[in-house]
Amino acid sequence: LPALARKLAALDGLLSGSVLAAATLLPGAIAIGATFPFAVRILARSADDAARASARVFAWNTVGAIAGSLGAGYLILPALKFAGTAAVATAISLVLALAAALIRPRQKALMVTALIGLLMVAAFRPGTPWQVLRRGALGPQVTPGEVVYYGVGRSATVLLHEQRMGWRLTTNGLPESFIGAPWQRSTGQGVAHWLTLLPFAVRPETRSLLVVGLGGGVSAEDVPRAAEEIHVVELEPEVVDANRWTAERRRSNPLADPRLHLHINDARGALRLTRRQFDAIVSQPSHPWTSGASHLFSHEFLELVRDRLTPEGVFVQWMGLPFVDDVLLRSLVGTAVGVFPHVELYQIQGSFLVLASAAPLELDSTASQALAAEPQLWSRLGILCPEDILAARVLDTPGARRFAVEGRPSTDLFNLFRLRSPKILQQPLKAAAADSILAPYESPLEGTNLDRLYLVRRLIRQGSVDRARRLAEASPDPLTRQAAIGLVKLAADGNAGELELRDVLTSTTEADDSAFEALHALLITRYQSAIREGEPVSFVERFHDDPAAAVIAGWRLSGAGDLQALRGLEQRLASVAPRHPLFAEATRLRAEWRTESGQPEIAGEGLTLLEPLLAQRDGQLPDLLLYARAAVAAREPLAALAAVSNALPMVERGSAPALEAAGILRSLPAEARVDDWRRELSQQLRRPPPQAGRRRR
Repeated sequence: LPALARKLAALDGLLSGSVLAAATLLPGAIAIGATFPFAVRILARSADDAARASARVFAWNTVGAIAGSLGAGYLILPALKFAGTAAVATAISLVLALAAALIRPRQKALMVTALIGLLMVAAFRPGTPWQVLRRGALGPQVTPGEVVYYGVGRSATVLLHEQRMGWRLTTNGLPESFIGAPWQRSTGQGVAHWLTLLPFAVRPETRSLLVVGLGGGVSAEDVPRAAEEIHVVELEPEVVDANRWTAERRRSNPLADPRLHLHINDARGALRLTRRQFDAIVSQPSHPWTSGASHLFSHEFLELVRDRLTPEGVFVQWMGLPFVDDVLLRSLVGTAVGVFPHVELYQIQGSFLVLASAAPLELDSTASQALAAEPQLWSRLGILCPEDILAARVLDTPGARRFAVEGRPSTDLFNLFRLRSPKILQQPLKAAAADSILAPYESPLEGTNLDRLYLVRRLIRQGSVDRARRLAEASPDPLTRQAAIGLVKLAADGNAGELELRDVLTSTTEADDSAFEALHALLITRYQSAIREGEPVSFVERFHDDPAAAVIAGWRLSGAGDLQALRGLEQRLASVAPRHPLFAEATRLRAEWRTESGQPEIAGEGLTLLEPLLAQRDGQLPDLLLYARAAVAAREPLAALAAVSNALPMVERGSAPALEAAGILRSLPAEARVDDWRRELSQQLRRPPPQAGRRRR
């Protein structure tokens, strides 16, 4: 039967699905349905007793249905889980059959069958249906990794899957969160941290925070110190228990934060039960079509949130890009616009964040204060200056209002997310399509203290090249516009970009901002290799002052292998500001000498320096390999393996990066937890990946 079920499940089409459903459900449905007339027949000794017996059976059936649903959902399933519940349910059915067989006239065949069945249940208990529990509505794929935690709650079945870099938390087979292992220093869950940091970017004075949904606890890991209270509302107690299982195993345990107060309740119920107000409320339900989450995207829920915010309080709502299309995205923004006068939309990686408040959102003036208060928290996300936050803002309030004109608000009576989101799972909104939809309404990214050329570079680094092009073309200054367009062309087509930037140099003085940008862009892309190889380059004569002179000297020393002298440039390299075009190059040089220092603690400093670059650039190949080398030197082999794993999709077989990656793998110590992963990565290096080298920069 299992083999037949797998064959039927592998077939496409309505007919095969119907056959599989009928084969699974019909026998049990027939047997359960037959119990009612059988019970009536047992109680009714004659035709005259039929009405009275039917009433008695119906009454007890109603009582049993109520008791059974409450008992099974709240007691039996959580205690015995699926395998134990199936065994108990089967045994009870067989006991009832045995009791019926003993009632006169006795049914010997039924009695023998029931006894044999009970013996089989005792000898061969049903197993846990892992293939069902590890699958969700997002596709036929089974979540990989050994299940290290399994809990059946009142609203969901919760699993923790141990994977190479941490643990994947799923509820009812759907992925909820990824909890990183302690050695995973570079964050892979940037959006989760953005959720609780974004309120502080616009309201640095935030003191009380409410988080809807614990998930993997990642959002509550690194809440700024300014917050005096962190309240978390979680619907399912098993999610909390899964987090407790990881408490001593993860990088940071949010449940140990003395500021955190945990509430087991539905979010709407919890908000109705309190009259207090919060400075910020963050909502992160993962799957908007599910019963536990869909009602957290409605107009009525946002009204409840608004009433529980302080006058200047802010609300942040998460939405995954795969769960929306044009209609749902407009509905998401439109629902917020219908409740809050000030609404903005941010796009981070593959997610949207809606930021809303009753008071104006003035990120341009508040971001600097927030970054100054918690620089380390922001730097782990690659946020080093206000432009890094503004680059994620795709719609300001005027743009959000114009975008939402065609959006139908989602309400409790007509919940658009519950009705529509499941239908678009197989054809979700792509990043390129989202960009084209939002482009006519996007935030202008203007301000008196903003560096437009830096913004263009930042958008290019995060992969928003089309948006960078639009920002470049909108520049009011002709030379700045030409330099910005040159940067965009340099990212798309090196030769065309070089020509554009050289034209900028011939059109202005070197003291001009546009010429400054062009000089440094050409220095990095056109002349870096020659300088590292010790070749004479006349172009470098144009750079007399730091930081360019320090970086050029660092390239020469790095190429010559004189890392002790490179170390002597530390103070000059460290003075390069984040907005400077050579900041990333200076940071790499600072990490390079630390990596080769031979001292694990100093090499660990190199890892910390590289984390913002990896977060900003979505893991570019040279940075990942340098990070892996630094991790080896810092004696963090698993962090090195993680970096090589992230680099492999960008590595061409037989290339210099492939040889470097292989050397890194060979340099790792022989340990049980390292060897299997190293062997797997070594095998991947020997075969060409699909679309090899496509992402290499």
